[in-house]
Amino acid sequence: MHRISIDPEDLTTYASTAATMAAALTAATVRATAADPLLLTPAFGLIGSDFLTAYRAAHTGHLTTLGSLAAVLTTLGTATTAAATTYVGTDTRYANAPELSA
Repeated sequence: MHRISIDPEDLTTYASTAATMAAALTAATVRATAADPLLLTPAFGLIGSDFLTAYRAAHTGHLTTLGSLAAVLTTLGTATTAAATTYVGTDTRYANAPELSA
């Protein structure tokens, strides 16, 4: 059997970092949303319509990816926090179990 050692404080720090990164990506998504390619229509006119169509598709994909990554980091942080709580609870139960402490 392999032994592992888990430091719940490090897991909590990792979860906090993931949450911070998720918040930063969410903020980036909000800022990127404001950069709607349709705002460029007056500058490009009819000549740039093909470019604007392609740029809008790329922009939409970018926003979708940012949102997905933020969701993944949020889930990662939540799961890591739950794991840290479970490790602490398990350690506490085994430390306080009379039949195991002897």
